[in-house]
Amino acid sequence: MLRAGLVFLAGLHGAAWAQAPSAEKVFEKLAPSVWYVWGIDAGDRRVSQGSGVVVGPGKVVTNCHVLSKVRSIYVQRENVIYIARLEHADAERDLCQLDIKNFTAPAVVLGTTRDLRVGQKVYALGNPQGLEGTFSEGIVSALRGPDGKDPLIQTTAPFTSGSSGGGLFDSEGRLVGITTFIHRGSGNLNFAVPVDWVREVDERIKAAEERKRQFAAARAAGGGAAAAKALPGMPSPGMRWKYSYVDRAFGTRNATVTVRVSSTDGPLVNDSALLDGDSQGARAAATIATDEPRFVERSLGDGIVLSEFSPYLLAQADYERAQWTAIAGVAGGSRGPWRVSGRAVGWETVSVKAGTFRALKVEIIGERDADLNMNPRMATYEGKEFRYQAWYAEETRRPVKAMRRMISDSNMVIVNETLELLEYAER
Repeated sequence: MLRAGLVFLAGLHGAAWAQAPSAEKVFEKLAPSVWYVWGIDAGDRRVSQGSGVVVGPGKVVTNCHVLSKVRSIYVQRENVIYIARLEHADAERDLCQLDIKNFTAPAVVLGTTRDLRVGQKVYALGNPQGLEGTFSEGIVSALRGPDGKDPLIQTTAPFTSGSSGGGLFDSEGRLVGITTFIHRGSGNLNFAVPVDWVREVDERIKAAEERKRQFAAARAAGGGAAAAKALPGMPSPGMRWKYSYVDRAFGTRNATVTVRVSSTDGPLVNDSALLDGDSQGARAAATIATDEPRFVERSLGDGIVLSEFSPYLLAQADYERAQWTAIAGVAGGSRGPWRVSGRAVGWETVSVKAGTFRALKVEIIGERDADLNMNPRMATYEGKEFRYQAWYAEETRRPVKAMRRMISDSNMVIVNETLELLEYAER
């Protein structure tokens, strides 16, 4: 009986393995559904390339950063090329949906990250450097998220530049993630955003459009200010903040910066920044959309650039769960866009000169590959990695502290800034 039981179990085990399709079968099934995505700029130059996954009739999902600076978008497989139209852009999650007429490529089956387990086999399929149909195998090495829901997928399945927007699939060929960024210098530290976000693209875009419609209606009815005040964390016109600015990259540079809100309009904040002591009183004005994760950079004179990530972040409805894989507004430089990821770390107690505050800590990390053909002198000043941390307090409605550090291709620290709140006032 014992032998019979062992034989029976062995038979079940063998049957289970027999049911899982081979890697060859998975590739054959998925290859027609993962396309090469590229674009041209206003000068008809090809400026971007990546991958895209067919998720429905005439619908392809890719990373938004693949479409950066493009005027026209194309999807291609072998010798077949279609013109694509950007239908939806969820910049916060770096997911863009393309609409393609007369496009009959088969859609993939959508899985879910909620069924993923660390150690599970996965496959990546994309078009690195335009090499179509590049297929690789690995495992889920970690599931990373602030609350366990819809986590980023860390995987050992190799992929590289040009694979952005491609698919990460389970052993049954179900889409579980969109391959998005890699850790510089490591072929086994790669990340994909969860497929569950793909399902939510339409819903999130409709919600954003509805918010804009409501704000427009409020403005038309004369209730623009009331609509703005209804948002949690929104500042009031006339509020001002004074910060100390220190940069220790090349010696120590100190300055004092004052930011003042001039007006609000729905989710928009109009403010200006003044470098104290500037004899010419130079101001840098900005219009900041509180519901977009974005860096705001402005030159204040004397070689000082004030760089802040979503300074009115707490006006976002879901800021505690915020997790970003592409941050708008990060300068591309001479080597193209950054691969950027961010997360809300959690609430901490922070003490600065203005007082002690309970603040939400947010961390943004950016990376990009070194340019082997770069002039060595330029490599000294061209950034390859940066880390930005900021602490946002509900009481002040703006960051009470921010730190930014950047290193160059030659491993020199070229930015080492700290911004701390000195005082703030309603008027």
